[in-house]
Amino acid sequence: MAAVPASAFSGNVFEVWVLLTISWLLAGLLIWIGSRVAGLNYVSMKRSVLAAVVASGVAWLCMTLFSGVPVAGTSLGAVLGLLLSWFSIKEVLNTSFGPALLVWSFDVIAQVVAGLLGISGIGAQLLHMFR
Repeated sequence: MAAVPASAFSGNVFEVWVLLTISWLLAGLLIWIGSRVAGLNYVSMKRSVLAAVVASGVAWLCMTLFSGVPVAGTSLGAVLGLLLSWFSIKEVLNTSFGPALLVWSFDVIAQVVAGLLGISGIGAQLLHMFR
């Protein structure tokens, strides 16, 4: 078996990181808007993008870890990922559960929009299937 050169992976990895970055920036913008709607005027754009990165990372980790569990693993991972992303937004933005739920709903909207545009983490994973 021949060795695969490192340059063979660099194009796809770069594309994935660009798509993830765009997705996180979109989610950060909508989290920032959601925090303004919720009355959290102290939340900066940096903190909003950090909340988006942490929330998507937690959701991705839960879905990846629970995907191997038989019967209801994928569903359990998705539900747990959503709940933990809500909690992570609450902690990063340093607020209570009510405003965090409103801000989290803006993050869900951002993930749906990113998924429809094909720039979410799932869209980045599917990119490899169609090449």
